[in-house]
Amino acid sequence: MDVVKSHYGALGLYFVLAIVLTYPLCFSLTDTLIGHEQATAGCHVWVLWWAQTDMTAIKTPLIFFPYGGDVVQLYGSDLLSPLLLSWFPISPVLLYNVWILLLFILGAMGLRQLALHLGASYEGAFVGGVVFVSGPFFLHELLNGTSELLAAFFLPWFLLFLIRTYEKESYRNAVALGFFASLCLLSSVYNAFFVLLISIVWLLYQSMKTMEPIWTRGFLSRTAISLVVFSPALFLVAWLQLNHGATQTASRRETLLSQGAILPDSYASIEDWFNPT
Repeated sequence: MDVVKSHYGALGLYFVLAIVLTYPLCFSLTDTLIGHEQATAGCHVWVLWWAQTDMTAIKTPLIFFPYGGDVVQLYGSDLLSPLLLSWFPISPVLLYNVWILLLFILGAMGLRQLALHLGASYEGAFVGGVVFVSGPFFLHELLNGTSELLAAFFLPWFLLFLIRTYEKESYRNAVALGFFASLCLLSSVYNAFFVLLISIVWLLYQSMKTMEPIWTRGFLSRTAISLVVFSPALFLVAWLQLNHGATQTASRRETLLSQGAILPDSYASIEDWFNPT
């Protein structure tokens, strides 16, 4: 089909796909949230409203009345959507729904571009984008309201520019790599793990594929530029988590362990992923 060979044609079809995957959201974008009644989508909408009200008030009396609370501890994963969307003086419900639709479209387009770069046909690349964003895991998290996990849709863009930065002597690709790494981290702390995992697996693959040295002077310089572009986002997230999130969470974890409590899954050690019991 000629339509899938065009970037705009694919973009339009992916928009239709996003509408289908989120149906019947399209009929009530301004007053309905997708997900079950106990989903955390309401928390995302509240944070968007808080960001519109006063983003600097991280410790706010607007939650846990009358004591107030720390917004980062309540909701510290997705920083990108409040930073971007709070500037629009419209309903936070509409902002959240539009954000969800944009994530689906960006994810599909990212996988399509990655597949094309790796040699897929236009038709195959288009189908790849459809399969990627239609994955049961993502649809479950959409229903569950954990939209920060939909931020994995930025990862194909990260991998695409990682490959391009290695293959081409272009600093533009290096800047794009740092930019998409920043989007990955700011949109979800979970992505920090996935970015690291993708980078390690890709470097191991490259080292096994060729006898030539990987870390040439050019690749090192381009990687350094990517890190410079990425560093503001890294320092921002690290500062927020250390001062408002991660330190307190680690302290609560140690207290619960000392009391012999059974920890919820959010406190689980990474070693438990490999524990056969």
